[in-house]
Amino acid sequence: MRPGRVIEVLGSGNVKCSAPGLFSEEDKENLPTVMPFFGLHANSYSEPKVQDEVWVLNVEDNPLQLFWFRKDDRTEHNQDIEQEENVEILVNREAGTGYATIYFSDGTGWMFRNGDSFINIMKDGSILLDPNINNRVIHCCSNSISLGSKDGSKHQAGYGDEIRKALEMIQSCLSAIKTAAESNYITNPIATAIGSTISQLNSQITKTVSPNVTLD
Repeated sequence: MRPGRVIEVLGSGNVKCSAPGLFSEEDKENLPTVMPFFGLHANSYSEPKVQDEVWVLNVEDNPLQLFWFRKDDRTEHNQDIEQEENVEILVNREAGTGYATIYFSDGTGWMFRNGDSFINIMKDGSILLDPNINNRVIHCCSNSISLGSKDGSKHQAGYGDEIRKALEMIQSCLSAIKTAAESNYITNPIATAIGSTISQLNSQITKTVSPNVTLD
């Protein structure tokens, strides 16, 4: 099933359609007849018009058996898009988690929704991924990437390699202080206080750098 557009009305509900990857409007003269899926029974379809948007259905075991039915642009059962302007719906059907919907609107841009989870490609080009799980939002903003919430998170991300350098400087400084303190009985308690902190710090430094995530 593909989204299509009526390019010629043949009468009795039959039409010719353009459909991406299936039929091209440039080959209008050779396009096959597409029949109304719901037949000619009373009130089962309304006469289509040129440029109407439809779904085009081809039967797998008979590629020449083609049907059309109107795209369902009604949104009464989907409150998320009731207030949108100029909505073009590609998919809008009930799924196990609610309604599965793919649509484009002048206000929201592209929306790919499955229940309460969605991916939104906004008009400004930013991308919002919301899996409906606390602190798991990813928002590719215009000048940054926000992890955990939309439009910016509470904390700045740290560069693991730079944090590691800073910790290594602290480790080196503590080592120098401990060595100097051990040479004098008056300052020796300082060395004792430092104790195993240096080795513990060394074991933690390698954990500050992720092998799977990089930042620019």
